[in-house]
Formats: sequence, structure tokens, C-alpha cells
Amino acid sequence: MEVFVFVEGQTEEAFVNRLLGPHLAPRGVHLHPILPGKPSTSGTRGGGVPTYRVLKRDLLRELSSDTTHQVMLTTMIDLYGLPSDYPGHSQAASLTDPHVRAKHIEHAMLADVGDARLMPYLQVHEFEALLLAEPESIAVAYPDHEAQALQLAADVKGFANPELIDDGPQTHPSARIAARIPRYGKVAGGELVALAIGLERMRERCPHFAEWPAALEALASEGPGC
Repeated sequence: MEVFVFVEGQTEEAFVNRLLGPHLAPRGVHLHPILPGKPSTSGTRGGGVPTYRVLKRDLLRELSSDTTHQVMLTTMIDLYGLPSDYPGHSQAASLTDPHVRAKHIEHAMLADVGDARLMPYLQVHEFEALLLAEPESIAVAYPDHEAQALQLAADVKGFANPELIDDGPQTHPSARIAARIPRYGKVAGGELVALAIGLERMRERCPHFAEWPAALEALASEGPGC
């Protein structure tokens, strides 16, 4: 099973290549990250949440080129800062539970594209929520900031899970990390920290995220379009 993953930027691209992809490959599910706005190969642009217009154009192009219906498409796009042109965006704005909000937009995306080969996934609220599954591990990338990593863990201890950390301009996950560790860089540090934490810990702590690799694992037995 070949799965093209439309990712937001280089950090998500590395996450797919270094962590999620190697986990799924032994199961026969092979992931290929694509940066929206580029040709059908991963590029080197800086990233950023793509507009739905750009994303849909690229999704439809990939679907139309798959004449044998032997591939699947999925996404890894942040819910935080999601452009307002995404299907279901205005209705989702009134939903207080971020998990419900993400699922509402994911379902709307699937309905809009109208092809069962698409498996939309939105990251609640952003990639850094996965790193806050184990904040202490951020010190792996920033060993001179162990105390700050522990302070960060204390900052988010009151949330039932990292996906429930609010999405305020100064309090969303990456802002909280940067407040404690100003040197934090998503591309430079994100990959190291994600590898240190590991996929299983992320799945334990992030329920919406956990559903995504589970659905990808199921493709090994279900086949395309199921």
C-alpha cells in the first residue's frame, strides 16, 4: 500500500520519514510525504499551513493520476492557524472540543473531495502537541535547558492531554515551548525530540493523533479505498 502524506512543512516531512514511515513500512504501508504547492515530490520550502485551494488542487491532481486506484492520500496539517477556506471551518469555530472540531473539518474535507482514497488528518492543535506528550524529552535537543524543560512540564501538567492545550496566540503548544526555551526551532529541534519520545508515547497521550496511525495500520489488511 502506497500512501502519499500531504504535510505542512519540513518538520512534518521529517516526522513521516523518520518516525511514522519506519513504523508502518514493515506492515507493508509505505508513506511518501508531499509538500502542497510543490510537484508530486517533497520539496524544501519552509512550510506553513496551505490554503485549502492549494491543498485540494494537489489532492485532486494526485487522485486523478492514480488510474489503478492503488494508492491512498492523507494529510498532516495543523488545526492551529487553519485558513478559513477549509470546508466546515466556520461551523467548527463554534465547537469547544478541539477533537470534535478537527473531526468536523476532516469529515467536511472528505465530503468535499468525494473520494474514499483520501484520509484527512488534522493535528490538534499543532505538531508541538506531540512533543508535549513528554515535555522533559525536549532537553534531548537542548541539554542546557533541562530545568526549563521541567518547568514546561509543570506548565502543561493541568491539561488532561496535550491536544487540549489551548490555541491562544501566546499559549498554543509551540508558543509555550518557545517561552521556556527561546532557542527552540521546529525544524532543528522537533525531529530530535520526536525521536526521543517515540510514537507509542505520543499515541498514549494524544487521542486524536492515536487514531491516525491506527487507521494507517489498518490499510495493511483493508487495501485501498476501504
